[in-house]
Amino acid sequence: MSNLFQEVRAQTLNVITTDISPQCKILKNGGIKLTVPLHPPKTYIINRLEFNKYGKFSTEAYQSARNMWFSLISEAVKEHKDLQVSPSFIVIQFHTTQKLNRIDADNYTIKFIIDGLKENGLIGPDDNASFVRGYSVNVVYNSTSFTEIYILPYQNQIEEIVSKYETF
Repeated sequence: MSNLFQEVRAQTLNVITTDISPQCKILKNGGIKLTVPLHPPKTYIINRLEFNKYGKFSTEAYQSARNMWFSLISEAVKEHKDLQVSPSFIVIQFHTTQKLNRIDADNYTIKFIIDGLKENGLIGPDDNASFVRGYSVNVVYNSTSFTEIYILPYQNQIEEIVSKYETF
C-alpha cells in the first residue's frame, strides 16, 4: 500500500467523529439533502504525485477516495430511487469541530462529491453547467464533523445574490 494511500485513509478515519450512516432527505422545495459522516480528503493529499513500485504514477489514493464517496452517496440514496434535480444549485456544508480560523473551505476536494452525485443520477447525466448551474462550499462549526450536501432546484439563486450588489 502506498504512503499516499495510507495518508488519505488515515485522514479520512480521523474525521469520522460520528457513527451515523449516510442519510437522504427529500426537501419541501423538491431538493435533496444528503448527510455523510465525514469530509472528503484535502486537496494537498490528492494533488501530490507518487510513483508505484513499477515507476508509474499511483492513482490508488485518488481511486480509493473517489470510490468511497461514490459508495457513501449510493448508500444514502438506496431507499430513494429515481431522484434527480436538474438543473441544480449545490450547497456543500462541512461541519467541523475545528476552529473556523483553522479551516479553508477551498482545500477540500469536492470533485468526489459532485462526481458521486452525477454517478448516482442525482444531478443529471453530466455535471456540466447545463445540469449544475453553480455550487457553494461553506464551513460550519459544530460539536461533530460531517458533511451536508444540498441539491437544490436552480431558481436563479446566483443572479439574485449578484444583483443585490451590482451598481448600475
